[in-house]
Amino acid sequence: IIGSISGIYAYEKQNHMNQLIQSSYRGRLITQIGKPIIVACFCALIATAIHMVQMIHVGSSLGFNDLGAPIQSLAFMRGFPLYISIAGYLVLLFGVRALIAIGFGLLVALISKYSANKFTAMGLSVFFFMVLFALSALIPKLEFLNPIYLLSADFLR
Repeated sequence: IIGSISGIYAYEKQNHMNQLIQSSYRGRLITQIGKPIIVACFCALIATAIHMVQMIHVGSSLGFNDLGAPIQSLAFMRGFPLYISIAGYLVLLFGVRALIAIGFGLLVALISKYSANKFTAMGLSVFFFMVLFALSALIPKLEFLNPIYLLSADFLR
């Protein structure tokens, strides 16, 4: 996500194109609305790819025959508070992952918007997520800040 989105605004600023884009008719509104939408779609696509890998793993280990069974029928999910099917849980898991990936992508785009060039944007984005990862590793109560933990959606268990 960082590598592909960090230059979305910073590359324009680096090449001095942002004034030209903002002075055009479509650049003021359409581009400013379109870029976050593209970021959100791309991040949802990344979340879909992550989720499909897990679906293949679930399908190979559990099979797809009993997706209508309650999620509590799986031994490792007995304590799950919602009474939903396995298929419902997988949809919930995908939705949470997509929202978190979109949030990360929009955060990287925001960093890009205020960075001087694409390398600074990428460096600041990596630094930001590494700080979150380090804080979650050093202080166990802050594990919800870990980007990997959030994208894996382990907090749903």
